[in-house]
This record gives sequence, C-alpha cells and structure tokens, in this order.
Amino acid sequence: MSKILFRKDNDSLMKYFLIGEVVIAILIIIILLANITFSKNGIISFCKLRMQISKKHSQIQELVLENYKLNKMIESLKDEDGLMVERIAREKLMLLKPGEVVYLIQPEN
Repeated sequence: MSKILFRKDNDSLMKYFLIGEVVIAILIIIILLANITFSKNGIISFCKLRMQISKKHSQIQELVLENYKLNKMIESLKDEDGLMVERIAREKLMLLKPGEVVYLIQPEN
C-alpha cells in the first residue's frame, strides 16, 4: 500500500515540475518577444528606419528633379543666341537695348 502512495506523490511532484518548466518556458518566450519587439535593434526601430529611408528616397527624387531643371536652365543660359539672358535682363533688371524707349503708364486711381 505504501508503494502506491509513493507513486501518487511522485506523479503529483512530476506534474508540478512540468508546470514549472512550462511557466518558465512561457516567461522566456515572452521576454524574448519583448526584446525582439522593443529593443534598440527591434522590430519597432526597424519600422521607423524603413519609414525614414522611404522619406529620404522621396527627398532624393525631388532633388534630382530640381537638379535636372536647374541644369536645363544653365544650358539655356549658355545658349549662344542669348535669348534667355536677354529675357531675364529685360524682366528682372529692367534693361533696354540701345535706342529703345520705355513708356510707363500709371493706373488711374
């Protein structure tokens, strides 16, 4: 009879050890998942960096387009007939060709 009691006590003791091992394993998994998610090199940091990279790519595309437009303007200013330079000089600097007369008409009040 005592052998049966010992066996039942041994089984319940094994169940407690198994439950303890499962709880420890679950805690380790939770700690690892929290570390993977919230650490310095975790998933959240990775997502933030991806968003920053995406923004930088769009800024680069805008700058490339602006650079292209500026290069086109430079090429038109270097053009040998000088029409672009003349147009800018007339519009922005109010320059005239020799012999030209400018009439300024003031609006009525």
